[in-house]
Amino acid sequence: MKMNRRSLLIRASQVMLLGGTAASLAGKFYFDNENPERLKPRDNKTPADLHVHLPRNVDLGNLILNLSQPGLIGLATYNNKNMLLSYHDIKGALKEIDPGILGVIVYDNDAGYVLNVQEINAEHHISALGCKEKITAKNAKEAIKEIKKQNGLAILNHPYIVPGGWTRYRLINKEEEKIINELAREVDEIEVFNGQCINAIPSILDMREANEKAQKFARKNGFKGIATSDTHMRLEQVLTSGIYINGEDLTFKKLKEYIIEKKFESVGNYVSRGSFVKGHFPSLEYIF
Repeated sequence: MKMNRRSLLIRASQVMLLGGTAASLAGKFYFDNENPERLKPRDNKTPADLHVHLPRNVDLGNLILNLSQPGLIGLATYNNKNMLLSYHDIKGALKEIDPGILGVIVYDNDAGYVLNVQEINAEHHISALGCKEKITAKNAKEAIKEIKKQNGLAILNHPYIVPGGWTRYRLINKEEEKIINELAREVDEIEVFNGQCINAIPSILDMREANEKAQKFARKNGFKGIATSDTHMRLEQVLTSGIYINGEDLTFKKLKEYIIEKKFESVGNYVSRGSFVKGHFPSLEYIF
């Protein structure tokens, strides 16, 4: 059957429309896998997410609602950047327990703890928990020394994955593995489950392997291993992973004791692909 030019163009347009719709639906299905729910208190234990990055322009009302829910949030800034919401930014809304380190925020009969955390952007990322003064060291070993001087806690974050490569993140190489072996002798704990280490691009960027390697590495070196959400800019990611601790009359001294003495249980959940993309690549949010 012959088709005139007009019919051919109409048919081609229909094919393109159907193809575009199918691609859009497939993309939406891929990115809209369900985000995990926030951890809730259980068995008289409080959930604590020690690795949370939120933007300074976050909606204040939603922020207060989120932080005042039961649990502990380690609000983490980068030591070499000034782009993230810090403990000191919300200090006025807190009833401080340990000044400059730990406070509680109360709203509508709910109360949540907020902890001062710094993430050190060195050759491997280190979380400094409970340090009043800014950590100025530019390498991991020196940063750990500064943390210990301030009686803080040093956590080795996502040891098997680092920024780099065309996919933005990559697994470490053999030389970098030697470095984390050295750092394991200095830190107080290791992050073994990071909620951002998802299967982002199947067969191309599956970061779950980094968590599996971190868990084996921690066991080998005598650590129990901490789970965190590593929230990136998205409130729905907060406390989707974490550790369970005794939250009664919590102080930083008690939190430090629970971690050093391994008196905690970890629960890890991966953030959804859609939430991951919105957090790491906000310019792509329009596709949702």
